[in-house]
Amino acid sequence: MAADALASLSRDRFAVDTVVMRKGDGPASLEAREIAVKDPDVLVDLCGLDAAVGMLLAQQPARLRITSSSLDAPNVAPLIDQVVADPNDLVATLAGVQAALPASDSAMPDAGELDALWRSAVERHRSGDRDGAREEYLRVLSLQPEFAAAQPHYDLYALGWGLSDYRGAQVVGHDGAVLGSQVTVALLPEKNVGIFIASNSEDGEIIRGLLFELLDHYLGYPQAQWPEKWHAFKVTRLNAAAKAVQTAEAKPVRIGPSLPLANYVGDYADPWYGTIKVRHAGKNLAIEFPHSTGMEGPLTHYQYDTFKMNPSLNWVEPAYVTFSIGADGKVDRVTMKPVSPRADFSWDYQDLLFTPATSKAANEE
Repeated sequence: MAADALASLSRDRFAVDTVVMRKGDGPASLEAREIAVKDPDVLVDLCGLDAAVGMLLAQQPARLRITSSSLDAPNVAPLIDQVVADPNDLVATLAGVQAALPASDSAMPDAGELDALWRSAVERHRSGDRDGAREEYLRVLSLQPEFAAAQPHYDLYALGWGLSDYRGAQVVGHDGAVLGSQVTVALLPEKNVGIFIASNSEDGEIIRGLLFELLDHYLGYPQAQWPEKWHAFKVTRLNAAAKAVQTAEAKPVRIGPSLPLANYVGDYADPWYGTIKVRHAGKNLAIEFPHSTGMEGPLTHYQYDTFKMNPSLNWVEPAYVTFSIGADGKVDRVTMKPVSPRADFSWDYQDLLFTPATSKAANEE
């Protein structure tokens, strides 16, 4: 059988992950995301129409999607790129794909090391160390030669405009986003060219990719597949972030909470944000953000006096909520941080410091 053929592949040459589906089922959203962030070279569909995998295949989660003609009801093009006849054909096809892959560069850091570099840069950015963050961002890019052209020699900020260079030309630009949409503006003063790109999507790599393709066009350079490069860069980061989150959540310390849950209930205020509310929800806790619809949701215990916030809207970034206990045995402050090291900088939970709200402050909220 094809499944046996996959299981027999040498682990020295192939990294094989298996997702088992019950008949009629499809991958859950988390499973589909985990498959996508692995950025596989090949996805082998051995379910066919017996499982609801069509939506996953349609999203092209791998560079090559293979199925077997021996299935009772195999998926077909455009959901499938190649059909094999039998297990031997499958093994031969995978061997051919593997042989065609470029040799790895042992001098290159692995995904975990790149992830650590990137997280350090993000932390510097969040803390306000713009120069240090820029240095580490460029370090990450320098380790990926295909991004060499994207590294500016200077990167300045002037009254709302970013000033940098690209292939020897000055670029003046600004970009931004709100939930569900992104835009970027770039000017090439020497060419009298202005570029504006808007997208009703939060996939920033397509914005960056199109921008660099257009800059190359107006500067007289050939196409460089920038959208594909930025997409691969993002997937690598997401893959490393997913592994970091999975590792952290798989081994929490089985200690805490320190107090009965009733002692965490209350209103807590941050001078900038305002008040949040921690309430009983059955036998557990829930958190409310009166100023931010969709952030409310249950709090599940993580470790010590830290709980994980599970927002009701899935586009809201989850966060760890940590209660600090004072010398009197009561909560004296609440801090937060994003669960994912890849959280967008706009989810700046770490900048908030909540303390127990006075009755007056809570009533004003």
